[in-house]
Amino acid sequence: MSLPRFDFAPHEWPPLAQGEREGLADAVFRAVWDEEGVEVAVREVRCAHFFLRFFCRLDQAQDKRIIARHNAQPLAFAKARGKRDFAERLTIAIQESFYGRAWRIETSFIGVEGVQWVYLDSDGKSGCWHGAGSGSRALATAFRLAPGSSFEQEVNDPSSDVRFALDWSRLSPFEQNKRAMNFLNGSWDELRDVVRSIAIIEEIFRVTPGVAYNEGFYYGGGMGHSNDFGSKINSRLRVWCPCIDAYFAPSLNTQLHTQHKCTQENRGLLQIALSPPTQHERLEAALFLRDWAQGKIPPDELRLLLPKL
Repeated sequence: MSLPRFDFAPHEWPPLAQGEREGLADAVFRAVWDEEGVEVAVREVRCAHFFLRFFCRLDQAQDKRIIARHNAQPLAFAKARGKRDFAERLTIAIQESFYGRAWRIETSFIGVEGVQWVYLDSDGKSGCWHGAGSGSRALATAFRLAPGSSFEQEVNDPSSDVRFALDWSRLSPFEQNKRAMNFLNGSWDELRDVVRSIAIIEEIFRVTPGVAYNEGFYYGGGMGHSNDFGSKINSRLRVWCPCIDAYFAPSLNTQLHTQHKCTQENRGLLQIALSPPTQHERLEAALFLRDWAQGKIPPDELRLLLPKL
């Protein structure tokens, strides 16, 4: 049996997709869909270093679906290992309704220049924006639809969660986390300066001269978890945690998290640009912490935390 055509219209073609829009299906299967036995075609599309998998009923070739995760966003695959791999994933997607629709949309009509890619889950209640940023910011940003509403209605409503998610996706990670957190004292900017100074005096950096990098510290109600380093360096930072937590008293912005699904991915990840410091920078960091700690950390504790100046 020859494989059927599986062509994409321009508005269906994913961002970063490689190859031709028009082509053949990779496989055809018999599947139970909506309690009906049907023939289903599958096509795998390469996008940069991952693959997306689309499928459709042969008798409804224009109605393409994309295999998704349970949290309502397209699922990125490694290249299929064969027909069995296609069949297993397709069966799970159909049985669990882990699929939806995706398309390109020109958003200049709502004041956002460029073309975005939108995913809408199979139940029509949630979805996400893709590629609303550029480069590393081209990430999935989730939204929920109001009961009884449609994407077409909500994308035209500036107060909707769909529009909030689009605006949120255009913020930097620092700004997103800044808005997602509340502090009893201080601010996200102040916390960044304090943690950066601690990282310098405690030598929490890769010793590669002339090379800067970003280090991530989770600060969602207890600082001290480092993305890239082990327990030894974590313990050096952790000695500061009681003092810093007592002052900043961080908490998630529960109102924002409740109202907008896209903010639930932001749990207080503080990213700091670091590079091996000079002796002058070490001294500056220690002086900054000494001045900052006045009235916040008892003198006896501060003498244990800071080097002799």
